[in-house]
Amino acid sequence: MPIYPYFYDLAEKVSDRYCLISPARFLFGAGATRFEWNNKMLSDEHLKVMSFHQDSSSIFPGTDIMGGVAVMYRDANTNFGAIKTFTPFPELNSILEKVENELFNSISGLIYGVTSYTFSTRAYQDYPDLPNRVGKGSGNQLTSGIFDAIPEIFLEKKQNDNQIQIYGRQSNERVYKWVESDYVRVPENLNSFKVLVPAANGSGAIGEIIPTPLIGQPLIAHPESVIPQHSYRWVTSNQILRQMLY
Repeated sequence: MPIYPYFYDLAEKVSDRYCLISPARFLFGAGATRFEWNNKMLSDEHLKVMSFHQDSSSIFPGTDIMGGVAVMYRDANTNFGAIKTFTPFPELNSILEKVENELFNSISGLIYGVTSYTFSTRAYQDYPDLPNRVGKGSGNQLTSGIFDAIPEIFLEKKQNDNQIQIYGRQSNERVYKWVESDYVRVPENLNSFKVLVPAANGSGAIGEIIPTPLIGQPLIAHPESVIPQHSYRWVTSNQILRQMLY
């Protein structure tokens, strides 16, 4: 987990003004920083992006910080206006301002991340050693490698109507398994179609500019299926599904 949010929070406590440079992923609501913290920063009317650099090696030679770096300035006595949605391009800022002045429903409410699916209390009751097998730092999330860690929970074939399909990775391949529905806490999108797009983007080349056009092929997941692991993010929307299919 990143530690740079703590520097921002501490700096705000000890001074009315600070200027810090850090990874910039939080400006896009991405990375491993908490959603609540990202939202706090983007809503802070006293915080300003002084400069943004997509290629981190232009500031720190020899580094490859995905998402770039940003120089942030905060003055508790000055209202800069909340950042809200950050984009480094003036043209996009102009378009965004026009869109926000109209009735607009963001797609963000339809997107589910890796923490959306977790083990239920029932799973811990039936398998008391589950915390040790899930892995430290994972909490109760269904993380990568979970099929191998707890093979008796995730089955090759469906055995009863109470089981739901789960899509994940095993032995470096994407596979389908079946799990008891009361072993997993699921959001409201369980009975909806899901559009899966890769969570990772880019080729991994040093100094590459994000975003790149290297995006994997989307997949369609049917109702009563879950996708818990790190390979994909998923969107629940019949309208988006129709656009992708037609």
